[in-house]
Amino acid sequence: MSLTPGTRLGAYEVTSLIGEGGMGQVYRATDTKLKRQVAIKILPPSLAADPDRLARFQREAEVLASLNHPNIAHIHGLEESDGGTSLVMELVEGDDLSQRLSRGAIPLDEVLLIAKQIADALEAAHEHGVIHRDLKPANIKIRPDGTVKVLDFGLAKAIAPGGASADVLNSPTLTARNTQAGMILGTAAYMAPEQARGRAVDRRADIWAFGAVLFEMLTGKRAFPGEDITDTLAAVVRGEPEWSLVPRDVPPTLIVYLRRCLQKDPKQRIGDIHDVRLALDGAFDVAGQTPTAGALRPVPRARLPWMVAAASVLAAAALAIPAVRHLGETPPSTPPEIRTDIVTPGTGPFALSPDGRHLAFVASSGGPPRLWLRSLSDASARPLAGTDGAENLFWSPDNRSIAFFTATELKRLDLAGGAPRTVASGFRLLLGTWGGDDVILYSGAIPSLLYSGALPSLNVLKRVSADGGAPVTVSPLGPEIGAYGPLFLPDGKQFLFTASGPPDRAGIYLGTLDGSRPTRLTPDVSPALYLPGAHGASRDGGWLVWLRTDNLVAQRLDLAKPVLAGEPVSIANEVEFASISWAGSMAYRTGAASAQRQLAWFDARGSQLETVGEPGDLSAFHLSPDGKHVAVTVGSPDVDIWILEVTRGLRTRFTFAQGADRNPIWSPDGRSLAFASSRSGHGDLYKKSADGAVASDELLYADGRDKQPWSWSPDGKHLLFTEHDPKTKSDLLILPMTGERKPVAFAQTEFSEAQGAFSPDGRWIAYVSDESGTAEVYAAPFPGPGGKRMISTKQAGVGQGGVPVWRPDGKEIFYIAPDRNLMAVEVTVKGTTLEPGLPRVLFGPILAVGGRNYAVSADGKRFLAMTRPGRRTDAPITLVQNWRPEAKK
Repeated sequence: MSLTPGTRLGAYEVTSLIGEGGMGQVYRATDTKLKRQVAIKILPPSLAADPDRLARFQREAEVLASLNHPNIAHIHGLEESDGGTSLVMELVEGDDLSQRLSRGAIPLDEVLLIAKQIADALEAAHEHGVIHRDLKPANIKIRPDGTVKVLDFGLAKAIAPGGASADVLNSPTLTARNTQAGMILGTAAYMAPEQARGRAVDRRADIWAFGAVLFEMLTGKRAFPGEDITDTLAAVVRGEPEWSLVPRDVPPTLIVYLRRCLQKDPKQRIGDIHDVRLALDGAFDVAGQTPTAGALRPVPRARLPWMVAAASVLAAAALAIPAVRHLGETPPSTPPEIRTDIVTPGTGPFALSPDGRHLAFVASSGGPPRLWLRSLSDASARPLAGTDGAENLFWSPDNRSIAFFTATELKRLDLAGGAPRTVASGFRLLLGTWGGDDVILYSGAIPSLLYSGALPSLNVLKRVSADGGAPVTVSPLGPEIGAYGPLFLPDGKQFLFTASGPPDRAGIYLGTLDGSRPTRLTPDVSPALYLPGAHGASRDGGWLVWLRTDNLVAQRLDLAKPVLAGEPVSIANEVEFASISWAGSMAYRTGAASAQRQLAWFDARGSQLETVGEPGDLSAFHLSPDGKHVAVTVGSPDVDIWILEVTRGLRTRFTFAQGADRNPIWSPDGRSLAFASSRSGHGDLYKKSADGAVASDELLYADGRDKQPWSWSPDGKHLLFTEHDPKTKSDLLILPMTGERKPVAFAQTEFSEAQGAFSPDGRWIAYVSDESGTAEVYAAPFPGPGGKRMISTKQAGVGQGGVPVWRPDGKEIFYIAPDRNLMAVEVTVKGTTLEPGLPRVLFGPILAVGGRNYAVSADGKRFLAMTRPGRRTDAPITLVQNWRPEAKK
């Protein structure tokens, strides 16, 4: 049917014809209810006349509507009228890629930005089981701001007759039987060979089409040209692209991946667009290109770091442009407080430079997390080479260097040039600060306690030269009181830190490097920041800034006494992360994570499948052998064990004693649970019937030391547990469950051994040891004899690990890497020998909960882990200038 301007389709008023294509006519329309512009596609009459196909299209459209991704044009709904059925979609302004290509090849830096966004869209759709089937330049739009939108996702399948995926009419253009030869030819040029032959297609057909589009962007020529559709399909099936056309500045790695995208045999083709996307990330570095605001202004926010997307907004903030908030009334001669909110995808930690001119931040941009840097006077950001795996960062006082943490190392990067240098290493490094005389203070966790899981980790401060050397432990409050989160004041000598421990000792302190007794400023336990006063720290004293729950507050700090003065003033609520420069500006991100945790099932790619039960203060858990129940630790500081029904989500309290009951482990027959309890003052081992038939808790073993159960042997005769010994640190012991319950050592050395797991056949135990200097996963025969094998290896930068779990068939061991990614290692057992394969990353991060923090389904294909419900991944970043606390009073 044909529509004229002014025609009404439900709430939509047609304003003009946009064009005609394989899907029929496309119109611009106004949503009269929501006051927005939309695109309306009139579906083919053959579809509307077939009730079965229309119902199937409705179901497919519902799936497509769930693809909420910034690089996929959204489906708003379906409209039915006397004239037929219409599809209402997001209206995307700008040229499509075919129009852009009509002007010739595209510069490499622009190609990379466009290609990465297309890959992001494909990956998101593939994760939801949706295949495009008709990816081509005409279905790719580029908005004026540079954002790429992929159109018509999955509509080929949605309108195909009969729903047969093997039907040759897999292409929307061909299905519609459009008579425009140019369009038919264009679609054929991007068909995969199996699609051209009318065979069933999967995501690899999209990867082929992506390769054809990428080739055309780089060269300005089609990968498979032809004078008519027959010649084009013949080229697709038998021909090869003219590889000599590819520009010489294209990175060799990217060319390799492009060739793999265009392999004729689907089995030889790249099977996951995620791999291509990683290659594109690497191409930014190899090609020497960085995301800038050049041809695409501003750089799209879709998957690039938020500071790249917000570059122009941040730069304009200093000029107090519109879209800022002026808080309170100030004298005309005093610059007003300015807050600029930037709605962006979530990123990692960030840090303003001391002079307030630069901002460095951690962001993955689809690949491994790394550091990015931008000047607030520019509209671009660049990744810093050699910083893959970065987790946190801080600046040198002279603004010339950045120190950053990986999972186990502290590194220094000089911005003038050169590769990062390792300054210090340890099991888990957390926060740091750079003071005068090139002294760095950083906090980390004591490994032996962290491994055991029976005790909370004890944080310590370390002092080291910025040029490296042997770190020296700094214990401002003595070795028994943990300290973390140091921050040097501008004088480079005094520093703030946070102490954990008894209520009368915990809090935020001000200390010095000369060993003087620190001063407790507040009992609140939170890393602290410092905001210099209006006239400099020496005269004005400045402000102590910290998080009270998730509220960012500030209070006057009189450094001469030293003491806090006045009352705390609120800066912002629901804050997740903040940074302050010595120049007085601050930045914070809202959207603090919920303190509650939610159990959820994930597939091996990390896609969340479904939640289990209600959110709560959940920690260590264990899945029952039949997969129907989860025993989970609940509560803080009053801790008990509850049993959760997986199917119905109902939770029933299991333990009731005074003290903390935690870390439940199911018996192999599912009839009992072993757990640790502090009801006697120590973490002793107990057992209780899972069905409640035996009401009392049975004490299994107590010796005055803290213990934690980890695994039950398949025959139910042995319980593997860890125990903390002051002399031998954390040890792995085995408790016989029959006869005299006298533990025997499985791994008891001068090193820390913990987190053991029996293999499904009971012949091996996987566990964690720090004998190599870092935590690694090993497997050793039980009860012996035989040597152990290291399971976690430093492959492709990934090494170390904890919390090993066997796949139920015993052919794979999973563990958690330092970056909290879930790893998998195939193992082959031959007699008394075990041969491990290479570790590979599955997904992450896995939330740390102080014990078992994930489980594997019986078929080994799904993983039960924790999520934080309600976390805002699009939380805004707020830049604050000229903060006026007086306006809050």
